[in-house]
Amino acid sequence: MLGLFRSRPNIMALGSRISKIKTTGSEPQTIRLQRVKIRRRWFKPWHFIGGAMAYYVAYNVYTHLVSGHIGKLLEKQIASMSPQERKQLKKDMEEDDSDPFTIPLPLTTKLVQPSPYKGTDPEWQMFIKVAKDKDLMENIKKSLADMARTTLENHPQIKQRFGRNMTVRRHWLELHFPYRPPPTFERQVIEFGDDGIVLATEPVDSNVALKIKNVLWPTALTLSTWAFTTELFKQNLQATARYFGYETQSRDPSADMQATLDKIRRQLAKGQPKAPDAKEQSPLASPKTQSVDGSETASSTTMSPSSTAGSSPPTATTSPDPSGPGPKAGADPDKKASAKDFYGIRQMSDHTSGPWQTFKRKFGQTWKPAGNLPPRGSIGVSGLVEVACPTATMTVEIWAFWDPQAKKFDPKTIQMRLKPIRMKHQAPLR
Repeated sequence: MLGLFRSRPNIMALGSRISKIKTTGSEPQTIRLQRVKIRRRWFKPWHFIGGAMAYYVAYNVYTHLVSGHIGKLLEKQIASMSPQERKQLKKDMEEDDSDPFTIPLPLTTKLVQPSPYKGTDPEWQMFIKVAKDKDLMENIKKSLADMARTTLENHPQIKQRFGRNMTVRRHWLELHFPYRPPPTFERQVIEFGDDGIVLATEPVDSNVALKIKNVLWPTALTLSTWAFTTELFKQNLQATARYFGYETQSRDPSADMQATLDKIRRQLAKGQPKAPDAKEQSPLASPKTQSVDGSETASSTTMSPSSTAGSSPPTATTSPDPSGPGPKAGADPDKKASAKDFYGIRQMSDHTSGPWQTFKRKFGQTWKPAGNLPPRGSIGVSGLVEVACPTATMTVEIWAFWDPQAKKFDPKTIQMRLKPIRMKHQAPLR
């Protein structure tokens, strides 16, 4: 429509401007101007007919293949019901019809802090009742301590090393009565009801809201990716500096140790052990590892005396170049090569081994599972539990919430953390 009110260009003025152009030849050039009008056909009957035919075919396919089978299945289910079940189904359908239809709006979920408890609230009256019952408080502490002991006994690594003969030696547990109920979540929805289409709010399950928040705001993954990128950039920058003759000193000796260990492990996997140079021997002069009980032990990668004295010299063998595109040395010739055996992928894996270790370490430091909020009126219990076995003593830091209505601990809110294990009898390792 706006094109009808647009002024048309002056053809004569354009011709006069073109005639003033100087030509390079001896004779002037003749320029012809011809106006072309392009019309676009907005309505095409074949498009309308083709769309109608496609809609008709899709509607018939859906009614015969989908809704027809679903209707027959529902009729069979209703026919097999008893009269009482049919009445209950009819009642449920009427209740569902009375509820308005809602469409949740994304990114509208918010946390709502409830008001503190009043002295007349039933939850506060229950707190007073529990605080006056000393026996009940001791039973709550004892049951939580037994829960910590059972968890340690069923842990696969602890059970394999220390057995299952454990007892609760002592505990330091305290009960906490909250001043206000746990927070709730709500979101905005578009509601289709008897009053028409309105914008309303509805409550959301706290567990679902916290999990959605972890997915939409991946803080741990973002920080770990940033740490990976930063470490990879530093590594490439140092490699470039060494290429131009500038030696750089590593700021993190643990990274050099990890890189050296990874290099030796790859050489042993390839079947070509190679003596490390002086730079690689410095971080491995006295390798130590930390056991579960917190004590340092010597590394298990030591050479036995039989392998050093009286051993025959190794025979010379020829093997393909491990850096080539073929399979690894010592691999089964009948086994098909995987994607990891190719040269480019192996080089990329070796190049990013250090940054990948940084990524995993940062992810372990920042990752926190989606927490669960306790039920309304729950009582918090926290403290330390000391569990003893014949060879060691273990201390567990524990948090939990006890529900007075169900008279048990909420399993979704129990959190435990094991302190360093203390051995009863320690002997020198060498």
